[in-house]
Amino acid sequence: MRVPTFHVFSGFRDKDPLWLDSVEGLGTANERMEQLAAEKPGPYFIFSTDTYNVLASIDTSIESDVMVWAGVLSAPNEVRGRFQCR
Repeated sequence: MRVPTFHVFSGFRDKDPLWLDSVEGLGTANERMEQLAAEKPGPYFIFSTDTYNVLASIDTSIESDVMVWAGVLSAPNEVRGRFQCR
């Protein structure tokens, strides 16, 4: 019996997805997607070319009011020097 191949992408299906890997088996594809998301936070999804559907997705993007100052994280109410809100 043939084990289906699934494709792991970063980004969103409807906006410039980036193919990252092909993996045999849905469980293995899910593990790979989670591994990639842990290494580099962001949105990821698993796509099946058999059904042309997204079968799973994860978004590990960090959304917060933390400010980044000179490469160092500081509390939102702590303003020293130049900073950017993200």
